Amino acid sequence: MIDMQEQARLVTEAARSLVEVAPEGWTALHYTAHMVRGEQRSRLWVDLPEGRKGIHERDTMVYMRQLRTAMYEPGKGTFYSAKIDVTAADGSVQTHFEYDEEPQIEVHPAQFAADLEQFPRDDEHIPAWLRQRVSEADTPPELWAIIPDLEDVGNELFARMPGDAAPTETSMLPDGLGILMARQSRGGGKLFIAPDRSLMFSPSAESVEQGLERFRAGERWQPAGE
Repeated sequence: MIDMQEQARLVTEAARSLVEVAPEGWTALHYTAHMVRGEQRSRLWVDLPEGRKGIHERDTMVYMRQLRTAMYEPGKGTFYSAKIDVTAADGSVQTHFEYDEEPQIEVHPAQFAADLEQFPRDDEHIPAWLRQRVSEADTPPELWAIIPDLEDVGNELFARMPGDAAPTETSMLPDGLGILMARQSRGGGKLFIAPDRSLMFSPSAESVEQGLERFRAGERWQPAGE
């Protein structure tokens, strides 16, 4: 059962810690935090009569880590980003906790996997970006090194295909199978590319899951000149 009183207490303590470091004359405080297991980033902006100013603050993160645990909802998870706004005139505290948007923080995919293990989510509460990050956690280091080469193979092939010269989006395939390149245009299609540069075209009408099943089964070919 979620302890609402404990949540309220931690929010109050976090807000109090922000007020303690605010310079004289402040009118409002704006605090943001981005958190994943093993990595946290925060920033505090202070509104002053002469304008907004960013200041260094680190003590509030202690309460934010506790709050992340206190706000965990079984099956739904906990927040990745949080905002706390404090107004000097009336002492009001406004909060916003983001459970589904990707946090603005650079971490290794394995940390997202560890975070998901600590705060499990049901499938319907795992956003696409998180599913992708977790799949990248098992990507062999040697595959990361050759991604630019595999993208060159995919871009060269897309350039020879009919259709608009649309940008492509690259994502990692699970189990170190390679990369998936999708052309961001109507009917653009997808390319599954293995570390050995063998590949498979998947039409836009085919889902990623269907294409991946064929790719796993070995439906791929080697581009000319390889």
